[in-house]
Amino acid sequence: MTSSENIVAAHYFLDDLPGARTPGARLHDILRCIDDDLALSALQQAFLEKQELNALLELSHGRLSPAEFAVAAQAEREARRAAQAASREVEQARAQLWQDHSDRKNAKLFAAGEHKRARRRMLGGFKLGHIEAAHYQKVLQIVRRIGDGALLTKDDLTWLAAEGRDYWTDALRCAHHRILAEQFERQWHALDDRWKAVNASAHWRKADDPSRALSVSGEALAVGGTAKLRSALLTTKGGALRDLRRHPEAVAAGLEAHELRPDDYRPCTLLGAVHIEMHSYAEGADWYARAEERGVRLDQVYSEISAILSAASPGERRSIRVALKQHDPVRFADL
Repeated sequence: MTSSENIVAAHYFLDDLPGARTPGARLHDILRCIDDDLALSALQQAFLEKQELNALLELSHGRLSPAEFAVAAQAEREARRAAQAASREVEQARAQLWQDHSDRKNAKLFAAGEHKRARRRMLGGFKLGHIEAAHYQKVLQIVRRIGDGALLTKDDLTWLAAEGRDYWTDALRCAHHRILAEQFERQWHALDDRWKAVNASAHWRKADDPSRALSVSGEALAVGGTAKLRSALLTTKGGALRDLRRHPEAVAAGLEAHELRPDDYRPCTLLGAVHIEMHSYAEGADWYARAEERGVRLDQVYSEISAILSAASPGERRSIRVALKQHDPVRFADL
């Protein structure tokens, strides 16, 4: 495109139309005919009518003077520009509407995807693998309750203990006990009831946080209290020390608890477990025998020893079984 084509297009007030400036285009050829004072063909005239270039058509017929043409052609150009501007606004508005629709759709898809990902993270955080379709909503409801810091209902716990036992993972169980521990801690401080501290410490242990259990029991013991309360706090403190593998300190706490409440079986079971873990198998068995004398059933003793065996290495497991059976072949025959 040369400057001469631009000059011709501008002369006829058609510089806004690409066809007026492009050699070989129909409008450009028409302008050249008019510029050379040549008559237009019927097809060329029909083209000007269709394009609503009325001022140019009238000029080609000699029905408008150059001055009149200039006024009419400029008016047509302004009308075209206004129409083009309006068309652009309409297109922009349509494009914006489409973009808004697309953004909303994408936002919904993203939100749905993020919801699914968050749900998977939540389920994965509690080490929940495959969930049967029939159980999915129930498990999701339970997980959401735990995730919101709410206690599980009695029905939830009953279901998890029976039909849903495969979903009662260690991670989910720990989270449940953490909520209980925090609740008991709040009640302890709000009500100044140190029995709540005993419960809080016990649940911190079940939540796999023995350090917090030790802190709670230690703080409550520092205040004093009845022999019964102190024995309970010392027993849960000893349990936390046992969890932390601080066995000599656990023994000291258990013995002090036993001295305060010699008829209570709980310090005895603690001392039985700690001594077995310390490889003092005969002494551990004796403490479990004392616990039985104070009300613990043999199946409860077996349950505790089974837990110790599960946590022990294969070699230690054999040593414990052999030692206990040698100590009392009758009582420990089924180990």
